[in-house]
Amino acid sequence: MGERWMNDLLAAAFSFAACQLVMAFFKLTYDVGLIHIHLLRKLIHISLGLIVMLCWPMFRDLVLACLAYALTIAFVTVFYWRTPLAIAAICSLCAGDGMADIGGRGFGGSKLPYNKSKTYAGTIAMAIAAFLASLLYMYYFSWLEYIEASPNMVLGFFLVSVASALVESYPFPSVLDDNLTVPLASMLLATFLL
Repeated sequence: MGERWMNDLLAAAFSFAACQLVMAFFKLTYDVGLIHIHLLRKLIHISLGLIVMLCWPMFRDLVLACLAYALTIAFVTVFYWRTPLAIAAICSLCAGDGMADIGGRGFGGSKLPYNKSKTYAGTIAMAIAAFLASLLYMYYFSWLEYIEASPNMVLGFFLVSVASALVESYPFPSVLDDNLTVPLASMLLATFLL
C-alpha cells in the first residue's frame, strides 16, 4: 500500500513539474514577444490537461481518490454555494477526514470492533476536527452575512460531524471511496438538520 502511494506521489510530482516546465516555456516565448497573451492562454489551455493525461499510466490509487475529492468539492461549490450544507460537507471531507488519519496514526490505540483498520482516536479526531472547522466557517459566513448562525445550526454541525466520522470509519467496499461517502452522508444529514 505504501509503495503504491509513493509511486502516485512521484507521478504527481512529475506531472506537476512537466506542467510547470511547459508553462515556463510558453511564458518565456510571451515575455520575449514571440506570442500574444491570447495565444499564451490558449497554449496553456491546450497543453496542461494533455500533459496530465500523458502521465496517467504512472498513477495507481491516488488519481481516483483525488478525482472524488475534487469533484465533491466542485459539486458542493456549484450547487450549495455559501450554505450550511456546503460548510458541513466540505469541513467533514477536508478537516474531518484528514484529521481522522492523523489522529489514528498519531494516537493509535484501540481498533474499532467493526473495522480493524480504524481506531477510536481517528474517529474521534475526525468528529472534533469537522465540528470545529464547521463552527469556524459558520461564524465566518455569518460575519459576511451569507448565513445566520444559530444554536440549532451548532447542534446540526455537531450531529453531521459525528455521523460523517462514523461513515468514514465504516468498512465500505473499496469501490466506495470515503472522499465520496463522507460528503454524501454529510449532505444528506445536513439537508434535514441545517
